[in-house]
Order: sequence, then structure tokens, then C-alpha cells
Amino acid sequence: MTKFNSKRAIANRTKEMALFRSIIYGENETRILLIRADSGFGKTKLIDKFWRFCQENEAVTPIKIDFKYLLTDPLNFFDEVLDILGEENFPRYNLEISKLESPQGIEISGNQTVGRLDIQAIQMSLGQERSTRERRLKPCHTAFFDDLRHLGKRLKHRLVFLLDTFEKAENFSAWVEKNLLKEIKNTESWCAVIAGQNVPSDDHIVWGKCADLIELGAIDDENDWLEFSIQAGYN
Repeated sequence: MTKFNSKRAIANRTKEMALFRSIIYGENETRILLIRADSGFGKTKLIDKFWRFCQENEAVTPIKIDFKYLLTDPLNFFDEVLDILGEENFPRYNLEISKLESPQGIEISGNQTVGRLDIQAIQMSLGQERSTRERRLKPCHTAFFDDLRHLGKRLKHRLVFLLDTFEKAENFSAWVEKNLLKEIKNTESWCAVIAGQNVPSDDHIVWGKCADLIELGAIDDENDWLEFSIQAGYN
């Protein structure tokens, strides 16, 4: 007999899927969905379910990133998005980042592919002083989001950020809250789902009015349990 672990069961999460669909289709004011739960309650499986839904919708472009595998720095985040959407779609960003110099003072402007080794060199050249880093990176930030908006308009797609394991973002979490979520709030065709054992507060002064928080717990929908039990062979 198969051992049944109710804590790890996700079933269909019908209510969560319905809310996500309404966000995608612009049927409510929520554009930032925060999903908080302890380990084992199916956050990652739910993110995967959202991602599959987006893949099946031609008018939606998902950007799925797991902070468990991402070095927590804006440049690494940008680099990951370029990998997903294609570097050729970010000409302004590539131009701005090419203006930064390596620690050896060698300009990388001739390099058409800003790979991870170049990103690492740029990070070193920026130094550790926070205000200096932010000042030097600001043109890159602006160009990145400008390119992303241009891409969305060209494709006529809704861009959906699916960000998992937010508790691993650590110091990078402040950038997400201050910059990324602000940009999402200010761009009507963008939305985001952030999942983790810890997530940003849904009462943020800038973007809190367009955010909704879900606390994942035990599944209490009878139809969810019935379908899950049939699929799992518990009959």
C-alpha cells in the first residue's frame, strides 16, 4: 500500500488557480500574488502549475526564476531574464552594461554576449559601497525595464514573473521589493507571483494595493481531494 502524505499533497489547488487566471486575464486589481507556506505544502508545484498554464496561453510570456539557484544580485537577475527571453531583445540594456569596465580597466563594449564571466567581472569592478553600486547600475536598471516594456508591447503579451523560494533571496529581497515590484505595479501588462516560506509584505506603501497574499495550508476542497485521490490511486 502506498503511504499517503497529506502534508505534501497539492491536488488541484482550484481556488489558487482561479485567482491566478483572474490575474492573468485582468479580471481583478491584483497583479502581485504572494504565496507563503512552510516547506512541503506545494509552493513549487503550484508555481510549476502556473507556468504550464502560461505556456498554454499564447498571449502570456512567463519568466520563471527560482532564487534557490540564482546568485542574489540584480545583474544576475537581469542575466537570467536575458537567457529566458533572448539577449537580442535587450539592446538598450546591452549597450549600458557594455559601458561598464572590468577590474583591469578593459572595456567590454566589443563583447556582444555578456556572459556570466563578464557579469562577475562587472560586479567586482563596481566595488562594495552600496550607493556607488546603485548609482553606476541605475542606467542598466532603466534600460533593462525599458527593453522589457518594449518587448511586451511588440509581442502584445502579458509578462508574468514567477519567482520561487523567495526566502533564499536574502539581501536581494530589498531590491525586489523596492525596484522590481514597483516596476510591475507601474506597468499594467505585467504581473508577478512570489512564493516562499517568507515573502514581501502585502501592505507595502508603493505596490501593496495591487498585491494579494495567500497562506497555503491543508487542502479543504472536496473536489480537489476526490480528483487527487483518484489520480494517486487511493480508492
